[in-house]
Amino acid sequence: MIRARWAVSLALFFVALPVQAAPPRALPPALYQQVTRLVSQATTQYNRQDYQGSADSYTQLLKLLPDEARFYYNRALARVKLTDQPGALLDFSEYIRRSPTDPVGYYNRASLRLTLADREGALSDLRQAAQLARRSRDSALGRQIQEQIEQIETSQVLSSLPTSTTRKTVTALGLSFGVSRETNEPGLKIYGWFTEQARTSGLRTGDRLVAIDQQSVNDTTDLRPLLARHEPGDRVDLRIQRGKQMLSVPLILSDSLVPLPPEVALPLPVAVNRLTPLPRSTLSLAEQAFGWGNVLAAQTRPDGVALTIGPFADEATLQQRTAQLAGQLQVARLSVQVEAPERRRSWQAVSGTGAARPTDPAELAVEIKAGTDLPVLVDIDGDKVLSGSASEPVKGQVLYALRDSNGVPLIEAGAAVSGQLVPASATSYRLQIDNLAGVPVVARSEVLPNREVLEESGYRIAAIRQPMLFAHQVIGVRLEQNARLPVVPSATPVASLPLPPPPVVPTTTNPALAVRLFNQGVAAAGEKQWQRAADLWAASLTAQPSRQGREALGLAYGQLGREQLAIDQPDQAITWLERSMQLRSQLADTPALLACAYAQFTETAHPTAEQLSYYRNAAARYGLAVKDWVGERGLLYSEQPAAAVTDDYLSAVLEKNRVMRLSRMPIGVYIAAAPEVALADAAWQGAQRWQRASDGLVEFVRVENPDQADIEVTFNAVKKAEDAGRAEMQTLGDRMPALLIRLNLEPMLDLRLPERTRFVEAVAVHEFGHVLGLWGHSDNSEDIMFPEVSGATVPSGRDVRTLQRLFSRPPDVSR
Repeated sequence: MIRARWAVSLALFFVALPVQAAPPRALPPALYQQVTRLVSQATTQYNRQDYQGSADSYTQLLKLLPDEARFYYNRALARVKLTDQPGALLDFSEYIRRSPTDPVGYYNRASLRLTLADREGALSDLRQAAQLARRSRDSALGRQIQEQIEQIETSQVLSSLPTSTTRKTVTALGLSFGVSRETNEPGLKIYGWFTEQARTSGLRTGDRLVAIDQQSVNDTTDLRPLLARHEPGDRVDLRIQRGKQMLSVPLILSDSLVPLPPEVALPLPVAVNRLTPLPRSTLSLAEQAFGWGNVLAAQTRPDGVALTIGPFADEATLQQRTAQLAGQLQVARLSVQVEAPERRRSWQAVSGTGAARPTDPAELAVEIKAGTDLPVLVDIDGDKVLSGSASEPVKGQVLYALRDSNGVPLIEAGAAVSGQLVPASATSYRLQIDNLAGVPVVARSEVLPNREVLEESGYRIAAIRQPMLFAHQVIGVRLEQNARLPVVPSATPVASLPLPPPPVVPTTTNPALAVRLFNQGVAAAGEKQWQRAADLWAASLTAQPSRQGREALGLAYGQLGREQLAIDQPDQAITWLERSMQLRSQLADTPALLACAYAQFTETAHPTAEQLSYYRNAAARYGLAVKDWVGERGLLYSEQPAAAVTDDYLSAVLEKNRVMRLSRMPIGVYIAAAPEVALADAAWQGAQRWQRASDGLVEFVRVENPDQADIEVTFNAVKKAEDAGRAEMQTLGDRMPALLIRLNLEPMLDLRLPERTRFVEAVAVHEFGHVLGLWGHSDNSEDIMFPEVSGATVPSGRDVRTLQRLFSRPPDVSR
């Protein structure tokens, strides 16, 4: 019986004592006595740990009897004790040559080969030993050896896997903070949210965070030590100042630095006794060659097979794998097209051609449809009165990215434009653009807002309309014809997305090993060690491609993508999530995560035109709503309706106790040449909010001609400006000209795309309050006329009460 056990280091233990080696009876008497004496001497020396003496004695015996197998075996054991591995290996091999049916010899040579790091040789010997044990009907020995074979196979795979690293995590409040005009107030002013927990917490933009768990907060540097005491998922109690109230608001801490879609809970894979093999198909063989989840399409054609795959690690391996796969599929021609964000890595390999080649980098055109609005930021630092009769050249740039229907940029912010201002009438102009990013285009705006000024002439006051171009004005220019913008490959190399190495192509299947690796992956997933789980499931697929392994790997890739997004690493997240999309039968939250990753990457990484082309195609292929995830944060709005009140702030809005308001109804509003229709509608809703809240006390109508307007709305983009909007009025005597509202779009550019129009609407409500006659501000953040952006989006009860009292008094200055 072999006295051996399994060691953690995977080194098998050798037989502890030499086998009994009595000399053959057929020897001559003198030789028999000499051999008997040497055998006894060698055994005694071994037992006394005189291993060198024992080895020498067996050497003498082998000179006398060179074909005696047991002497080689025993000398091998002595040499093992002397750490003479080469000598021991030769002796075990001689023993096996002379006793080829004894499993013990193979077993011990396997043990020695393991100490020499020859795992393949050890496995070969153990498999032979197991076969011999079965033939000898020694089932206990066979099971013992088989267990050791399985452990070595598993260890061999595990040792080849990447070393597991500690998952990077963050603990975040999920709030963004702004600068307050009132620098002497305690705490931090809350500006917005970037996690779902913060969005649904009941907090509002404009609230002041005073303390966390009763620990004072006065600066963002105070947050780090407070959050270091907690883990994601912990609840903290926030002390909040809202106006004159002090509130306690609970908040669940997040593990993410960016807005993420809510996680969809799906059952985790469970341990199995048997895996369902994947049928041999073009797809399964292609995924084994080019990466699980990395095959986008497979088509059978009359002349062979055409594959489209995702980004691949290197060109030489691509060509090699293409040739190998063509042989497996037994096709005359196999073409493999790589789709990568960088054109220089978008190779095409065709079996039999001998080399992979990049796809033709000929120009790819971005098609922009007629009717598309371009938000043009005009290059002008101050207000300018136009002549009214001559055209004037204009230069500018696209203010924010122009996006396709999925939300991926067609034109990046900052693209240069040029054109001219042309007269539309004696008092107004239009903007015509004839060049966009170096490409001729035909586009023009609606009639631009002008400005009315009052001039005194004798005893009369005359109103004069001046054609204007306002400082930092943003004008919507509509394409009148389709435009094609070429996508030219970058002249300088761009950073490639991180890619996993090419997969190991299996030569044989090992179902038992595949099950063991799969089940170890299940255990790792249960502990949320997703990188480890992914490595184990990928190894299981190498041992035997299976349905369960493929599905589980897709789950792990999805979770890895979420982890990378949470720490603001969208490039790495894209790698995992694109493959997860191909592997999972239940996509769950993977499409939303991939849309989020595309949005983050295209917003923050300054991608090239060719990279954007890749993401547009990919978003269209998967049907992703990238637009839902554009932007860093959202605002925290109050959803409560206006409450009935009896107080107001009329004294704060009167200028020297004078009432300066519009008195003619309906009030004509001109909102045209907006950067896009949605922003014009948002500004108009700002007026409508007052009309509805006041129950018709004030009434507005949109006019088509700026000369007919009582209020004109223009858009601009001023960086580092304190104001999100401005209302302007210049009086002459008891008269006022048409009033001007300027809406600053710069603060909205880092907001989430779906929230931008709501922000503009809230600012417009505030500015329309001014032009209605509320020229001062409320001291309560619950009111829309509070001087800072807050959670208020509609006139409050106090706002309406103040407006009612204002309109109950006759105007001192009016229009």
